[in-house]
Amino acid sequence: MVDHDALIETLARAATPVRRLRPAPLRALAWAAIAMACGWIATTGVRAPPGLWSGGDYWQATQLALLLMLGVAALVSAFEMSIAGRSTRLQPLLVIGVLAWLAVSFGSIVASGQPLGTVGDGLYCFRFLLVASLPMMILVVIALRRTGSFRPRRTLLSAGLGIAALSASLLALCHPFALQFVDFLMHLAAIASIVALTLLLGMRWVAWPTRGPAPQRW
Repeated sequence: MVDHDALIETLARAATPVRRLRPAPLRALAWAAIAMACGWIATTGVRAPPGLWSGGDYWQATQLALLLMLGVAALVSAFEMSIAGRSTRLQPLLVIGVLAWLAVSFGSIVASGQPLGTVGDGLYCFRFLLVASLPMMILVVIALRRTGSFRPRRTLLSAGLGIAALSASLLALCHPFALQFVDFLMHLAAIASIVALTLLLGMRWVAWPTRGPAPQRW
């Protein structure tokens, strides 16, 4: 028979102090700032000079504000979901944020009066978004690995959305021309790629328990 008292005593001796996690909003803001700085540095060789859009372009300014808020909110949601027992109350707000950004983007396309564009117009944007997002993915997966997650897919989908939004906010600072429809489609393709890559990269490191098969709960 197992001696439970001895087992408890052994575990108590082996226990080490646990550092309390900071609130999810503070963690999200800190990691977002670090990730965006790394993304900006990573795009040094591929980005156009910043400041090519005028301060009077309210459509682009609104997009930038929405992307920053959406990026931070998505990271907050990911950090919340990575802790067992925490709710996912931010999910509806993320859907509203994405819809608002889509509406503003289409409004910008219509207001610009630009032609639809041709194939290849959005290659700069696609390349920029992927390059900017790569260091962000690594940093956020490292942050999420500390707690792991019983809902790794939902956690990483939120994290991927946050990374994509923050990368797009960097792009808004150095977008070399008014938004066109074909160009915007490339934005969407890059965002979908970023979310998928975040999911693939993080599943091994974020899923909890990390050893052996575990039921996936959405």
